[in-house]
Amino acid sequence: MEIDTKGVTVVIVVCPLDDHALAVDVVSAAANQKPTEVVVVSSSENQEFARRIAQVDAMRVVRVEQQTPLGYARNMGAEASTTRFVAFLDSDAVPRRGWLEALCAQLGGNDVAAVGGPVLPVWPASRVPVLFRRSSSAQHFLSMFDLGRQTISVSCVLPGNMAIDRKVMESLPFDSAAGRRVGSLIGAEEIPMMIRVREAGYQVIYEPRAIVDHHTRSDRMNWVWMWRRVFAAGRESSRQSGVLEPLPRRDSITDVAFKAVVAVPYLLGKLVEIGSVRLSKGSQ
Repeated sequence: MEIDTKGVTVVIVVCPLDDHALAVDVVSAAANQKPTEVVVVSSSENQEFARRIAQVDAMRVVRVEQQTPLGYARNMGAEASTTRFVAFLDSDAVPRRGWLEALCAQLGGNDVAAVGGPVLPVWPASRVPVLFRRSSSAQHFLSMFDLGRQTISVSCVLPGNMAIDRKVMESLPFDSAAGRRVGSLIGAEEIPMMIRVREAGYQVIYEPRAIVDHHTRSDRMNWVWMWRRVFAAGRESSRQSGVLEPLPRRDSITDVAFKAVVAVPYLLGKLVEIGSVRLSKGSQ
């Protein structure tokens, strides 16, 4: 049965370093799924990109500065939307046919705050380390997400493939000070929201039919980048005031191996953040 996707805004955040041709494909694929509107939050100054997305129906652009944190940019997209339900995509994640219908099928329940789905890898042509391909833990740091083929209630979903019910949000959904920006790998702008809505008794739903294909950049296919990202994740974990329940998946042998390889930078990130907070408090 076809589900009406009107009443939903799709927000796409475009960063200045993204593949602009790919971002056009994302905007077009989102518009083809017939939401009420597509809001593109963009810091890009690429004129060809601006010209091509201007041809998309029911689309408008919200401009942000290049150094705007991703959480703030997502909030600007939510504020600009005219609908109760807002879906979010990253500009390198192309939604498959039926993506928005699948999200809408779970929205609107009295206890559902957010819905998300699989973010599946599209690997670059360059060499990809074996553990990146085979470890779900590694892929999570690359903004990929796959919990299987069953609809389940979970502690969190990824903000690059997610829809929210603004009616149940008491404030702006994302942490405006968090999220990646140019020169930084610190993210986790969605975590405070996930903690908040779960503590309030709402559900976060994983919907396996709501699939997006995430195109991974070749400059991330090396251990130096991964160690930097895991270091940032250690800092993220020390900033959170609450803890999410573990996701329902078992570690494979490759997950264990990957975690062993990145354990040191993760712990260093936590220690650096703790030291930074203490130093800041001591100087006050």
